Amino acid sequence: MGMPDLIAAVSGRSVTITTSFIAFHQWKDAPPEVAFLRNMHRHQFGVSATIAVSHGDRQVEFFTAQSVLRTIVRSGLEGRELQLSCEAMAEHIGQEMAHNGFYVEEVTVDEDGENAGTVQFMTTERRSGQSSRSADMLMVGEKVTELRTTVSEEEWKAFKEWQAREKAALHQFLRDNPVPSPSPAPFAPIQVPPGTPTE
Repeated sequence: MGMPDLIAAVSGRSVTITTSFIAFHQWKDAPPEVAFLRNMHRHQFGVSATIAVSHGDRQVEFFTAQSVLRTIVRSGLEGRELQLSCEAMAEHIGQEMAHNGFYVEEVTVDEDGENAGTVQFMTTERRSGQSSRSADMLMVGEKVTELRTTVSEEEWKAFKEWQAREKAALHQFLRDNPVPSPSPAPFAPIQVPPGTPTE
């Protein structure tokens, strides 16, 4: 049997930028089997953000986007004592990337390169009067409805209580830590010695 004659059609394009930061967090309501998580503990958090682009010629420049990502992390997360899960941090970062003009698709925050929380986004231009979370609620509504039909009443109640705590913690964090508009990246131009061939 011969090799098939295949054609690869492009179905989408994106760029991914990364950074990392050191911070502390805790889960005050951790169950007994992981009670140690109730104490404040240190992690090196890794961040990966995927941004949609419409063509393949540097529509989003890596270093510029990475500078914005680092500003968001340093101004609100790095070195702090947090009550946020990795997913809550990822949501915060994704929302701020969108507020800075990037069509973010996905953000992942990992703990020490081991375990991670990932949030997917449907980034759109805000319509007049539209809340910042309306698109997110449209995306997850169907999944939450599906979850409701597959778990017990006790599990559903526990999920809703956890969801309310996560939302309250994230909103309090955002109120306490407004992210300033980032300044341009402080990159010095490359100095080319006189007489160096440029081709």
